[in-house]
Amino acid sequence: MPITLTQQTALITGASRGIGRGIALKLAEQGLKRIAINYKENDAAAEDAARLLKERGAAPLVIKADIGKVADIQRMFET
Repeated sequence: MPITLTQQTALITGASRGIGRGIALKLAEQGLKRIAINYKENDAAAEDAARLLKERGAAPLVIKADIGKVADIQRMFET
């Protein structure tokens, strides 16, 4: 049975650049609509990744958080 991505949500850590960004873009190209982009510092890269996801039909949620901090991880899931 094939997996349908259209009703799923992905939270991708490090999605503002590099491998994380590539994964986010590929998921958007495969039909995933709800993609949460986690990044730590680079606001411009995160906004650029969000723009690219929107161009591919996704509805990105940009979350600035340090996944090395428990409080930031908890806040990500409350967003």
